[in-house]
Amino acid sequence: MNLLSRYYGITISAHMLSYTPTSVIQLLSETGKPFFIDPMTFVFGRNIDNISRGNKIRRSYKKLMDDYGSPFSDCTSGIRLKPSRFQKSNGEIDDSLIIDVCKRVLSFQQKKCRMNTGFAKYGKLLKDKSLFSRSLSPEFLVAPYFFAGYHGSEWYRINLRFAEQAKTLKGSAKLYPVICISKDALLDETQVSNIVEDYEGFDGYLIWIDDLDEETVSSELLDGLKKLIAGLATYGNPVYSLYGGYLCDLLGKFGLSGYSSGICYGEKRSVDAKGGGAGNRYYVPTVHVKISEDLANAFFAESNKNKNLMCSCPTCSEIHDGLSPSLNSKGYSDLFFAQMDFFDFRRHFVSVKFQEMNALATMNKSQVGALLDKDIQAISNIEPISEHPSELTSYHLRIWRTLFS
Repeated sequence: MNLLSRYYGITISAHMLSYTPTSVIQLLSETGKPFFIDPMTFVFGRNIDNISRGNKIRRSYKKLMDDYGSPFSDCTSGIRLKPSRFQKSNGEIDDSLIIDVCKRVLSFQQKKCRMNTGFAKYGKLLKDKSLFSRSLSPEFLVAPYFFAGYHGSEWYRINLRFAEQAKTLKGSAKLYPVICISKDALLDETQVSNIVEDYEGFDGYLIWIDDLDEETVSSELLDGLKKLIAGLATYGNPVYSLYGGYLCDLLGKFGLSGYSSGICYGEKRSVDAKGGGAGNRYYVPTVHVKISEDLANAFFAESNKNKNLMCSCPTCSEIHDGLSPSLNSKGYSDLFFAQMDFFDFRRHFVSVKFQEMNALATMNKSQVGALLDKDIQAISNIEPISEHPSELTSYHLRIWRTLFS
C-alpha cells in the first residue's frame, strides 16, 4: 500500500532540520511532499530544562541556537528568554531586534533545505539526479512565535509584532503566523474576537491551543475554538492546527483547513512537553481515539460484540483474512494482535485517518451529526472490561456532537 497518497504534507521541526539536515532533505526529496518548517522559537521562552537532558541542552536545540544567533544563543546559560528581551528600557517593543530576528528565522526556513548536503556526489554514483536537482522550498514561511497565553499579554503583543514584521520581509513567499494561546483564552468570547481582529491580513494561520486534549475538551472550550477557527476562516485563507486528531477533522466543517500530528501520537502537545517516544497504539475507529496495544487486545477479547468493532482497513483486513472466524473472541483477538507488527499499527492508523477524512469531506453538517450519533450508540453497547477506561466511553463523542446541534 502506498501511504504517500494518504497524507498531504510534512511538518518539519526546525531543530531537527538544523541538527540532521541531510536526513531531513533526503526525506523531503524522496517523498516529494509539500512541507513547512516550525521555527520552534517558543521553546526558548519556556523552562530550558524542557530542551535539556542531564543538565545539558540537547544538541539539536544547541545547534538551532547557533543557527539563529542572539538572543536565542543567550539561552546556552540555561536562562529562558523573557518579553523584556524584546523591549526597550521604556517598555516599547524593540522593532530593530524584532526585524533582525525575523530576517534570520525566515532565512533559515528559506535556505536550510537548499544547502549542499553531499547528495550530488551520491546522485551521480546512482545516476539519480533527482537527489540533488530538486529545489526544496517550504509551502509557506512561519513567523517566529512564543506562547502568548492570552490576548493582551506581553508575549501576545510581541508575537503579533513578529508576525507583522515578518509579513513585510516575506517577499513573494506566503507567511503564516502561529497563534499559540492557552485553553482559558477560548472561554472569553471577547478575547477570541480580539485575536481574530488582530490577525487580519495574513496568507494563512497556524493555531496551537496549549495541551488541548480532544478526549476531555469541554463544550465551552469547543465553542470558543470553533469561533476562533470560523473567525479566522472569514479572511478566506487557510487555517491549520499544529496538533490535532478527529476533532480537527470535524472542525473542518467550520473552516479548519487541516492539522498535523505524528503517526498515532502527537494529537495534542503542551508548550512544556519534554518529548518522548510512543509505543504501539491501536486506533479504534468507533471512538476515534488510540489506545494501548494491551488495552485494545483486552477490549476486543471481551466479547463478540466488542470484537465486531475491530477495524476493516486494508492492513487489518489482511490479518483478518488469515484468522478462523470460528475462534472465540479472546482467541481471535490474541492472534490478531500477535500478528500486528510495529509498522502494521502505523499503517492501520494512516489508512483509517485517510478513510475518515474522505468520508467527512462528502458530508454536510447534518450527516456528520448522524454519523456521531451512530458512533455514540455503538460504543454505548459494548461489553465493559475490568477497570473500564475512560477512552472507551461516548463522553468525548457527545461533546463533539454539540458542534452540530
